Amino acid sequence: MSSESVPVTQHIQLDELVDPFEARLDVYRDDYGAITQVSFDLSGLPRIDGMLVGKRALDVPDITKRLCGLCPVVHHLAGVRAVEDLYGISDIPRTAQLIRELLAAGSTLDNLATKFVAVDREGAREMKRAGKALMRAAGAPSHFPDVAVPGGVRAAVDRALVSEAESALEALAETAVIKEVELSSTPDSPDAWTDTFDGLDVVVVDANGELAPLGDHLAVARHDTDTAVQIFPAADWLTRVRETRPGAASPRPVFDAADEPGVDDCESQRADFYRVGPVSRQVVVDKRGVSPRDAQRRLLADTVAWASRVLVDEDLLGDHVYDPNASMAIENADFEGQRSGVGLIDGPRGLLVHRYMAGADGVITDCQIMTPTAQNELWLTRMLTEELCGDGKTAGVEESIWAADPCLPCSSAPAGVMTFKMQEHAGAAAENMPPNSGGSAETPTVAERTK
Repeated sequence: MSSESVPVTQHIQLDELVDPFEARLDVYRDDYGAITQVSFDLSGLPRIDGMLVGKRALDVPDITKRLCGLCPVVHHLAGVRAVEDLYGISDIPRTAQLIRELLAAGSTLDNLATKFVAVDREGAREMKRAGKALMRAAGAPSHFPDVAVPGGVRAAVDRALVSEAESALEALAETAVIKEVELSSTPDSPDAWTDTFDGLDVVVVDANGELAPLGDHLAVARHDTDTAVQIFPAADWLTRVRETRPGAASPRPVFDAADEPGVDDCESQRADFYRVGPVSRQVVVDKRGVSPRDAQRRLLADTVAWASRVLVDEDLLGDHVYDPNASMAIENADFEGQRSGVGLIDGPRGLLVHRYMAGADGVITDCQIMTPTAQNELWLTRMLTEELCGDGKTAGVEESIWAADPCLPCSSAPAGVMTFKMQEHAGAAAENMPPNSGGSAETPTVAERTK
């Protein structure tokens, strides 16, 4: 036997068992041992924006769809939409838009299924089946989608797969988890949820301010005023949102909802911290006080209704799925200087934003990927700090993590199953922002010191 044919054996030793339901928390204490802040450890979700710098913008959608194993669809769609904005592609055929909506709705059902296993196992199973059926009908037979392209989608739908999706959605509609969704504007139990967040709520809407996961506007609601929800075009992201901790896994972004963003005027509204997700959706439609669990149930019902409308739309079965002008826009693009593009989607966990800046030849020179997990980190920090500085019971910690819903398996743990690893730190927190301290981004950053 030659040396080239001898098999190579590699020994791998595992020195740590990974608990999918474990939540790692950073606990900061002062010199007297009192807790000053508790934050969720996001070290397992590092920023990957820099990976895309130097890549051709047109190649990015194939990369972004594999950025997250839990939410590949929303990254895929946000990435394609950012490229379209970068190249000035705005006329997406209606059939292609409906196929994208089908894909997005399927992804939301697929993700929500894990949240309802402990409540209604059969309903969760039908939810998963319906989600997968919708995604297959949209052209995504596998976990990682390859459906959208700048200017449309790759192919028209298969009528047989659309019929299968309709049947799966009908089966889901008959489950208890759907029939029991509360449609009223008040929470099931007035004492079940006390919302102490005092920042902004931000969601994706259409030009009329209606909830639209694939809309091209942002709706912003304030907690300290009764004024109407403000609506901003997606392009405003560039001037209205900034990270108070640039590049960090927990960037703690702020939104400037002033009439003139960036103007330091006593009459202007401050740039405030904000949150995203199902609870924010309810706040924007003026249903404040809805618990996170009820907000997810409302999102479930809305998504089923959305998918049902798409499936019966005659244009879904059309053949015009790509705008040929998109190819011309790409071919004739002039990248003299810098151009930027923003792609939005409101997924199962909330607002996801891809922002690309490109220079010569359409090569990305700067990139920002703002996930719901990163945007909700400060909200979660406030809730965790409030819980552990109060009675210290882990039940409240579980509820806080379910509410902010970080993109990790622990956020889907049934009640009482989640485990905790408390990582103790001495000295000041990375950014001392206690609960209920006001939404303004005025607090200075302090260097983190650990034991």
